[in-house]
Amino acid sequence: MAISLSQYDKMVSMDINHVELIASLIKSQKSRSILELGYGSGLCTRAIVSAIEYNSIPVNYAVVDNWFDTEGTQLVNPENLSRYIKFYKLSEQDFVLNCVTKYDFVLSDADHYNSNKWFDRVYNELLSVDGIFVCHDVTNKDFKNLFDIYKVCVKYKIPHMLFNKSTLASERCERGLLVIYKTTGVAPVSLPEGVMKETV
Repeated sequence: MAISLSQYDKMVSMDINHVELIASLIKSQKSRSILELGYGSGLCTRAIVSAIEYNSIPVNYAVVDNWFDTEGTQLVNPENLSRYIKFYKLSEQDFVLNCVTKYDFVLSDADHYNSNKWFDRVYNELLSVDGIFVCHDVTNKDFKNLFDIYKVCVKYKIPHMLFNKSTLASERCERGLLVIYKTTGVAPVSLPEGVMKETV
């Protein structure tokens, strides 16, 4: 692959405002189990590690990436960043469809072309009650399918907030960060089977 690590970072990195929001959510929630789908540049991973260190509590932290963007070349070993990280070299689909663990906090930023298709499974089976789910690029014009997740939140009255406004030329917030709350007594405990097919 004819691309340097710095070039790759610039291409895929999330806006720093969204990264800081994610770290703050983890600090505030005191997340004890975290799932990050898509390592990308590692910017978010490093921020999450910082949030974990701030909270000073043991955490089950899974990072999933198959290095598709780098043609299978593993640029770094995420496990070197923290003793809490367990790295899985798998596609998002393979991990999600076979996972039996629940997480307090889930960040989805991996398979942009398909992750909306199994959002219902992530919400129903992987996200804990009172958990937080975050999805990046929801209003990115290159991945219009991800907006289906937002539409499901509206339809089924799942508490959420969409952050997609930029005021500075240097920002990339318009790509959209969707934060979903599986709040007890407010959000549905589970979504109907096949709900994502309704949006296709």
